[in-house]
This record gives sequence, C-alpha cells and structure tokens, in this order.
Amino acid sequence: AYEPVLTKHFYHGRTEAMRTSTEKAAAFCRKWCNHYATKEEKLQALRDATVEHSRLVKESAKGKGVDRHLFALKCIAEKNNMPVAPFFESGPWKTLNHTILSTSNCGNPSLRHFGFGPVVPDGFGIGYIIKDGCFHYSVSSKNRQTQRYVHTLERTLRQIGKLLRPTTSVFVEAPKVMNRVESMKLEYLDGMDYWGELDLAAPVQ
Repeated sequence: AYEPVLTKHFYHGRTEAMRTSTEKAAAFCRKWCNHYATKEEKLQALRDATVEHSRLVKESAKGKGVDRHLFALKCIAEKNNMPVAPFFESGPWKTLNHTILSTSNCGNPSLRHFGFGPVVPDGFGIGYIIKDGCFHYSVSSKNRQTQRYVHTLERTLRQIGKLLRPTTSVFVEAPKVMNRVESMKLEYLDGMDYWGELDLAAPVQ
C-alpha cells in the first residue's frame, strides 16, 4: 500500500512514499473481523493504528522515508553509468514497488471529485477528499472487482462511524449524505462507464 505525503517543507520538495500497511493496521483489520472482539477492543485497535499512521505521515513529511532516497540512488547510478546495486533487482525491492493499493488525498475541499488510478495491473487506485461533514472517494482498477470493493469499503466506513459516534460530543450532520435512500450511487462522466457498472448497480426488476 502507498500514500504520497507532501514534503513542502523543503525547497522544490514534492512527495515521499508513506507505507500504510503497518503492523498496527493489520492488527486492527484482524480485530475488526473478529466476531468475538468487543467494541472497546476494536476502538483501541483503531486508535493504535491511527497513531502509528500519523507518526509515519509526520516522518515522511520531514523527508525521513526510504522510498525516495533509494529510488534517487538507483537513478543517480543509472544516469552516471555506475553499477546499480543488486538490491534493486531483488525480490524485496520488486515487492515493495508492486503497489496493490495506491491511495491519494486531494486537500482542496471545494472539488467535487478526485480520482487516482492504479499503478499496477492487479491493483486499486483510490482518490479521496476529506470535507467537514463527509468525504468523497473514487475507486478504480483494471482487472479487479471494483464494485465489490466499493460496497465493502462503504459498509466498513458506516460500521466504523456507528462505532465512533457515541464517543463524540459533537456530531456534524450532512443531510444530503445521511438521508440517501440508496446504499451507494455510482457516478460516471458521460461515456466513461467502460465496464458497465451502472447496469450492474441498477435494481433488479
């Protein structure tokens, strides 16, 4: 999994790769799928994963990631006709750069949609925008079950929201989002539904 983090603290800074598949995130997934886990245990696992995620985001923003550094070493060697380290042909390097889940956040809440495509043939690309009362996301893939993934993501987010709601003292409601009758509404620009998913999402008569 991959999430770009802005390195705007640096002159000409662009992004660093933040790897979201942490041990804490994996522990949260296992706890969330455990039918015997209590609400308190699930919430604690979510907090632990969030704290670890935030820590890595801050480190990446400070230029303390490893992806860009290693990639720069490889590019410098190739540009100057120097021997490239065997590490860059190794299995771990190839696994690291075969990103199944590639996500990206757009920080402009005035936008309605934001997309981010998959970077490998068997991967997912997720673009999302965080807003005051909700957040928008788009999911794309070439050869995966995109619609199934979207349904699962929506169901999980609603379950997490239901679990978190009693712990908050303030609840911001977005009527246009909360009052929808449909569980999910697929939207495409004209002529862009290449895989016919709008037909699959239509109710059976």
